[in-house]
Amino acid sequence: MRTAITALAFLAAPALAQPLTTAFTYQGELRESGTPASGAHDFQFLLFTAPAGGMQLGATLCADDVAVTDGTFSALLDFGAQFAGQTRYLEVHVRPDTGTNCSDTTGFVALSPRQQITAAPASTYALLAGSASSAANAVTLNGQPASFYTNAGNLTGTLPGPILSGPYANAVTLNNASNIFAGSGAGLTGLNASNIASGILSPARGGTGGDTTSAAVNQVLKWNGGAWAPANDLNTAYTAGAGLSLSGTMFSIPSGAIQGTMLGAGSVVGGPGGVVQDSSIASADLASDTASLAKVSGGALAASGSGVTAAGTVSAADFFYASPQTSHCMIAPAAFSARDGVPVYHTNGPDGGVHPAPTATSFNGLAAPVNLPHGATITAVHYYVVDNTASTDMFLSGIRQTVAGGLLTSFAAVNTSGASASIQTLSVTGLSITLDNSTTSYRILANTSGGWTGSAMFIRGVRIDYTMPRPAR
Repeated sequence: MRTAITALAFLAAPALAQPLTTAFTYQGELRESGTPASGAHDFQFLLFTAPAGGMQLGATLCADDVAVTDGTFSALLDFGAQFAGQTRYLEVHVRPDTGTNCSDTTGFVALSPRQQITAAPASTYALLAGSASSAANAVTLNGQPASFYTNAGNLTGTLPGPILSGPYANAVTLNNASNIFAGSGAGLTGLNASNIASGILSPARGGTGGDTTSAAVNQVLKWNGGAWAPANDLNTAYTAGAGLSLSGTMFSIPSGAIQGTMLGAGSVVGGPGGVVQDSSIASADLASDTASLAKVSGGALAASGSGVTAAGTVSAADFFYASPQTSHCMIAPAAFSARDGVPVYHTNGPDGGVHPAPTATSFNGLAAPVNLPHGATITAVHYYVVDNTASTDMFLSGIRQTVAGGLLTSFAAVNTSGASASIQTLSVTGLSITLDNSTTSYRILANTSGGWTGSAMFIRGVRIDYTMPRPAR
């Protein structure tokens, strides 16, 4: 497939009567294997600065469904203002019409060689010559000499970026609020920080990262995690009081610094006069507190009254307690077993944590007996568990069951919520459950709202706080 230019012209009337345009009509002859081609064809036109290689000028133009008759065709081309006296070359690509538009570039064949575009006779009359024919004085433009337009101070409008490039002998002032400097700033010198009117310098650049305009007197900058912000100074000056010594930020008591007169009432057993300079305690300071053994320096106990007999012996009836004593019972993970024969798994060893098999359902829970003395009163239950799954919660409670009736009642019930990889402590306080081991059994149960999720849900232990009754005096 080859092409030959049979005619090339700017088909336009004289410039004074024709609107200004950069378009021209291209006419050519297309042959295929030496025979004039016919039918619809698609053409692409590219404008270059050289017969080979060179630079493409303007866009690639496409003419779709061009009728070719006996090899001849024509197309209207407009590459824009690319013709200012230089030599230009046209490259043509062609394909038989495929039914698709120019967005599909498949099948185009580049014809060679490129065609040089020559001037048509009418082009000797330049497109802009019409306005030149009416100029009153060709030496001046709009009544101004050429020097007027070479002075940048007489120019208006927006200058393109490339014109502003290059060194400047004097300072350049941009006083419009819309002016923007862009770049790395590596070439800026002589900057004065007092000329910075707004913005906050980040800590990474030596600034505070925060607004300090609202700082009050005696405030300091404190790091709040994201910026340095004004805050009150809590590190005030310290003065050591009587009997104290201050070294840096540490207070201490020097040897012999505390005298008896410095002690407040009740601060030392015996009252204000209970300690003398030689650190001894006089017998008068002991008052009548016969049970304070720390005040007795030797010998057998001997006193009248019910506290201690004359022989220095003490009877059981002489002991009494003002209130019951609180004790604790810890149930280890190894004490738990699974229901319905489901296997029990231990996390990090037998005492690290316990949970049923991952295939266990919500009803295949864990149970551990509560072994407390008869008559003990449970006051609180603390569950130590891990529940690291948000889709399922763990339900824990104490259960008591009578032997005769087999009735089950719950106490100290609690459940987990959400997910946490850390050990959670779930406590139920304010209880008053008195154990009757003669008719009732007690145990701790653990179930889930869904299935067990393996090592994501397990029990680390249960602590029970309880009291025991004390004999009265």
